[in-house]
Amino acid sequence: LYIGHNADGTAVTVVSDAVTANVIDITADSLTSGSAISIYSNSSSNTGRDLLSIVNDHDSAGNTKLLFLDADDGTPIYIDNDGQKGSIRIEHNANTFSPVIEVNTGSGSPSPLLELDAGSALTTQNALIIDANSLTTAGLISAVSNSASTDTRTLTLIHNDNALATGATVLGLTQDAAQDALYIDHNADGKAINVVSDAVTANVIDITADSLTSGRALNIYSNAPSSSGEMVKIWNDQSSNAKLLSLRQDGADSAIFIDYHGANSRPIEIDTEQTAGHVIYINDPQLTIGNGLTIQQADALTTGSLLYLQSDSA
Repeated sequence: LYIGHNADGTAVTVVSDAVTANVIDITADSLTSGSAISIYSNSSSNTGRDLLSIVNDHDSAGNTKLLFLDADDGTPIYIDNDGQKGSIRIEHNANTFSPVIEVNTGSGSPSPLLELDAGSALTTQNALIIDANSLTTAGLISAVSNSASTDTRTLTLIHNDNALATGATVLGLTQDAAQDALYIDHNADGKAINVVSDAVTANVIDITADSLTSGRALNIYSNAPSSSGEMVKIWNDQSSNAKLLSLRQDGADSAIFIDYHGANSRPIEIDTEQTAGHVIYINDPQLTIGNGLTIQQADALTTGSLLYLQSDSA
């Protein structure tokens, strides 16, 4: 069948009353490099048009699929776009909850459900952009796994795999609202945050908070009814000259403030194994009229001592 149509009209029109049968059925079991259907256009017109249009025009036909592809092998959909427009555009106007794109896989071990390979062409544009300016209680991304497998895995991995990309930040968060930028709800007995760093001269964690007034750069709080460990532990496991904690206060207030409400224990306890040197060392060469050590407001003493020193050295 060959149709040469030279007029401005429909070349082929099919009107069918079929109910359960196919209107057009093509079987091509001997294909090698050919196609069952080929649609080609070389028009230079810039007028908006659709080379292929499939319309389901009845809003009650909710279970109708416009296009169904069943491939036992190969690539079901392949798009080679050499133009300047998007390869896929979806306008989703459903009023009820319905995924714009839904991917369901079998029980096997398939390839990644979604893979973006920008190659070397993408340089100044983002590989993925999500705009959702009308959100109320929903989120931009929801990733949930209910697998009971104990195999080691990472649910979300962002990897900058080139050591020369020194200007790349692996994850950036910008929060313009007065709310958390990062919230972690950890419900198991494990590490909520685990940082393993190969940094040598750089800081592993750096906090800059130049606008603070009554807030804190770091706040650690616990209301656990029973605790025998340390809320904060700093451990240098090498015999180096590194200081475990360094504090610098340029303001006119305390560098360390301890507000102790415990039950008759020790606000400060030092357990040292050293045999020489100083357990406590105060170096203040600029002191003129102040005191190097002041202990005051111990007015409730009865049998206790303001300062108790003991040595059992032989």
